[in-house]
Amino acid sequence: MNMDYKSQVRKRTEKLRSSLAPGDRIQREQRINEHLIAWLQAAIAGDGIRASGRTALSLIGETAQDPPVFSGNVTGTPPNGMDSIRTNEESTNLAQTKADQSDESAARSARQEELESPVFLAYVPFRSECDIKPVIEACWETGIRVYVPRSIYSTRELKFYEIHSWSDLEEGMHGILEPNRGNEILSDLLAVTAVLVPGLAFDRSFGRLGYGGGYYDRFLEQLLIACGKAEKKVPPLLAAAFEIQLADDLPMEAHDIRLDVIITESGIYTRT
Repeated sequence: MNMDYKSQVRKRTEKLRSSLAPGDRIQREQRINEHLIAWLQAAIAGDGIRASGRTALSLIGETAQDPPVFSGNVTGTPPNGMDSIRTNEESTNLAQTKADQSDESAARSARQEELESPVFLAYVPFRSECDIKPVIEACWETGIRVYVPRSIYSTRELKFYEIHSWSDLEEGMHGILEPNRGNEILSDLLAVTAVLVPGLAFDRSFGRLGYGGGYYDRFLEQLLIACGKAEKKVPPLLAAAFEIQLADDLPMEAHDIRLDVIITESGIYTRT
């Protein structure tokens, strides 16, 4: 694709996106978020993937159940003198052991549940991009794990880190919010359930025009290679965009990767 043409498309699309009236933008974003949440729910249900989120009520109910404490006498042992002290110590130790075992079992169960949870690769919206924060918050509420990218400028690549709240973000280069380095990094590309890819323009054949840095192109190539080596299906690649970002045709190069789903305020477009 001609670089001048790319530049023209980027400028035109950014101008259109930035010119949306506040009220109109809010309504469009609300519909996009509704469609995206619906798509995620359907995709997870269709793949048999379990969203393992728990409500505050269930957590309160679980933490309110204390492990049984065995105290008092052992049958046949008189409650006096050293025997009584020893009996109480043994009972306390037994209770503590059972409590520790219960805690360890609960921790293992919670970790296993977390590992089985869907993994959604998203991004923090910047400037005039569609605000998809409600989708990320909905994921947190339903137990879908959310990872967002941190740019490594020296190698021009992306590293994804899990975030649990907006406080897990910090301002990076160009004012873009990025995850803290202390958060858990995505180490297994095969665990990814779906990838939300940002972009400036998209076409009817599911081509994408990014911002020119090539960061996502490199990451998506890594993802495809990893899935190919493991003979595993590539997770769906999707975009959330305003209808005004769609073009009839964007010339694609041989290495460009097409998306599977484009979600706009008008509906959900799926590549067949």
